[in-house]
Amino acid sequence: MTENRRFTAGETIEILTGQGFKITAQKLRNYEAQGLIRPVIKETKHRLYSAYVIRSIKQILVLLVLDFSIKEINAAFDMGSSQLFEDEMNRRIKLKKKLLMSIPQLMFLNRKK
Repeated sequence: MTENRRFTAGETIEILTGQGFKITAQKLRNYEAQGLIRPVIKETKHRLYSAYVIRSIKQILVLLVLDFSIKEINAAFDMGSSQLFEDEMNRRIKLKKKLLMSIPQLMFLNRKK
């Protein structure tokens, strides 16, 4: 993906879904409305997404999986990468890993009933 190229919403969705992310045009518009991304809007009202914006969308999707709210994500983007935010992100990653590792045990206990 070249840094200067701009992608349509359809191309952006195709790129992201090809990398395993779940995204829709509605989600893209929602992230824009929330101020999380800023695509270039042409006179025809078509939105174009740069490689930088696509990276931001990936970050948003990962942070949402880690249960960060849109408000928290927006604040994190505004302040850049701070140690406090990175610590919180690492804490949530560890928590998610613990939860994922406990699923087999929970399934086993559920079968015993």
